[in-house]
This record gives sequence, C-alpha cells and structure tokens, in this order.
Amino acid sequence: MKTINREQKMQEARDEVLAELPQICRDMLKLVRDPKMPPTSRVQLVGHLFRVGGLYETDEKDREKEPYEMTAKELAAALAAARANAEALEQGAFDENLETDDDSDILA
Repeated sequence: MKTINREQKMQEARDEVLAELPQICRDMLKLVRDPKMPPTSRVQLVGHLFRVGGLYETDEKDREKEPYEMTAKELAAALAAARANAEALEQGAFDENLETDDDSDILA
C-alpha cells in the first residue's frame, strides 16, 4: 500500500478547496441573504467572506474586535471606514490610469 505524506494530503485538500472556492463563496452569499438564517450565523459568514476576499488583510494595525463582537455602532463605524478605504483605493487606481505619457488612446 502506497503511503501519501501529510504535506501532500494537505496540498491536495488546498487544491480542491481552491478549485471550488468561487462556488463556495456563491453558496455562502446565498446563505447570508437568506432571511431564515440566524443573524449571528449571517454575521459570521460575512466575516468569513471578507476574510476570503482579502478585506481583512491590512498593513495597518488590526482592529481590536471581530465583526461578530462589535455593537451596531461599532459595525457602522467599521463599515464607514471600510467604504472610505475602498473609495480611496478606487480613486487611486483611477488616478493611476489617468497618468500616462501615451495620449494615443485619448485621440482615438
């Protein structure tokens, strides 16, 4: 009987999950939108979706609480800050696209 080492098993599991990740995220979004889902479960799913989407990755100081630990006011403040950061990132990407030495696309 051929033995497979632990690292190979872990890599195979990761590969399988990564292959199914888009569908898993779509399924999680359906659950988050399901009004029958308990609110605490929905909040936890949102946290997992944010984590998968890379929204928790930051160079700044990590926040003191996870979303499921926050009050409504804290969540609103965190959401407002996240939206402001997203707008700043989008604006930065837009500004980078405007800065070019090649004006051929403008004249076309």
